[in-house]
Amino acid sequence: MTHAPYGSLATSLDPARRLAYSSAAMAGHILMIEDDERLAAMVSDYLGEVGFRVNHHANAEDGLAALKRVRFDALILDVMLPDVDGFEVCRRVRATSDIPILMLTARGEATDRVVGLELGADDYLSKPFNPHELLARLKAILRRSKAAHSRESVLRFGRLEIDRDAYVARIDGRERPLTSYQFALLLAMAKHAGRVMSRDELMDLRRALTAPQCASTSWSARTRAYSPTPPMNCARRSGASAWESQC
Repeated sequence: MTHAPYGSLATSLDPARRLAYSSAAMAGHILMIEDDERLAAMVSDYLGEVGFRVNHHANAEDGLAALKRVRFDALILDVMLPDVDGFEVCRRVRATSDIPILMLTARGEATDRVVGLELGADDYLSKPFNPHELLARLKAILRRSKAAHSRESVLRFGRLEIDRDAYVARIDGRERPLTSYQFALLLAMAKHAGRVMSRDELMDLRRALTAPQCASTSWSARTRAYSPTPPMNCARRSGASAWESQC
């Protein structure tokens, strides 16, 4: 769907401000799902000036497929997409990922903003928007996500303790050796404690937590060492140089 012109987005940062933003080390890898090609190109160029990498897809299905393959730092999501409603995309993403989501819409109704936020979006921006505001909001949700991840690096459930950063599980303070597959499965269930999930949902969560790696890492509680080994369910793509998980 074609939206209103965004001539203001073509305005570049002046060199001094670009240097200030770049030195702040806030850059990351952004997924943008937006069917307005011109707007997406201008946003990509603008964010690229301050060090962000933007991967753009014009429809929901391609964007969701990319999200399964690549680990992104944030998602910029348009509400009015040609194939799947942006609210539905937000719901699907939130079912398997805690990636920060900034939603864009040409509709400024308060009800739309409320629906988006209730579905799990972290922020909402109405079109047309100021590019500086887009950057400020994007940086804000990235900061909040980083802070939340830091607070939740260790999850505790009674006698069980899960250290997300160290990839270690402990019971009564004693480490239990787990493969990366087992740890990801345990972490997926822990992050959604109290929720009933189907096997497919659980596998999607497990893949999201281990992607894009395709190696099973066995941890030893005694040696604190690991040994990466390619799992049996990884298949070599014909003519490709990387491993592609088929699990």
